[in-house]
Amino acid sequence: MGTFRKHVSKANKSKLKEESAAFNNLSESFDPSMVVTANIPMIPKRESGIISQPRASSILKSCLRQHILGTVYQCRIEKYVPFRDRVTFGLGDAIHYWVQNTPWLFPDDRRVGWWFCRACEKTRLFGIRPTTKCENCGASSSACEYQEHGMEIKQKVKVRYVNRKTNKVDTKLVTIPVVSGHMDLFLAKDTYPALRVNELKSISSKQFPDLKAPLADHEHQVITYMEYLNQDPNMPAPVDDQVGYVTYISKRHDFKNIPIKMFAVENKGPVAERIAEKVKLYVRGLKHFPDHLAPPVGECERNHFGNYRAKHCPVREDCMRYL
Repeated sequence: MGTFRKHVSKANKSKLKEESAAFNNLSESFDPSMVVTANIPMIPKRESGIISQPRASSILKSCLRQHILGTVYQCRIEKYVPFRDRVTFGLGDAIHYWVQNTPWLFPDDRRVGWWFCRACEKTRLFGIRPTTKCENCGASSSACEYQEHGMEIKQKVKVRYVNRKTNKVDTKLVTIPVVSGHMDLFLAKDTYPALRVNELKSISSKQFPDLKAPLADHEHQVITYMEYLNQDPNMPAPVDDQVGYVTYISKRHDFKNIPIKMFAVENKGPVAERIAEKVKLYVRGLKHFPDHLAPPVGECERNHFGNYRAKHCPVREDCMRYL
């Protein structure tokens, strides 16, 4: 028995040495930051898109001149999202998914929207979360996933498209979106069947305690939805155009306060007028290009187009040429 124990002990020690050697070969450092770089590809993400109509999420600070020139010249905008921003946005996406697909915050009979079956990849219905099997493939209701509604308000506009290479002008009568957006969530309230828009926002623990009202960008976003959703032919239910919500979720909680603030946004005052004016400026700029081009944003003019925003604008040269 003693000989057997000595043999086992030697074998275990030898195995531990091998594992330790293997670990040392695979690990660059015990520094957690170094371990991250060794295991996670910290590369920026390249994003590209066509410049077109103003969007609800950015309508407050959007440059209508860029939207018009980008549409006329059919420009693309490209940017690189750093890894740290990808992590931040990923956390926000995860919170959105959690709120949209679980009853932790809003009960199943209150969350309303499109429901997508992951099994057959088809949209099932618009309403509250289904509890029955998928009528398309028979998959369990647990295969359902919330799908945000995409709003596109379109108008028939005569657009003067310009080919940048040949400088040839081609005037076309086309039906194009003039304002768009994606709603995070609809809530069934006492206004039912009229639904209320609810925008979900994750926010830093530094900003959260002092938040007394929705941020201006988010107020404009919700009011844009309230103003235009009832004109959207793909919206299957009426939307309350008087009151909507912005829900802020703190990225950190304490034991004194609820880590959520929910603000009711009223559709009244000059905000809706400013939004409508921006949409009109976009359409007018396309119809009468270049005679009624929207003015540049103030920060670009004040800095003689040498500021960061202007330097990274894909239509900067055209913008300055038409001044």
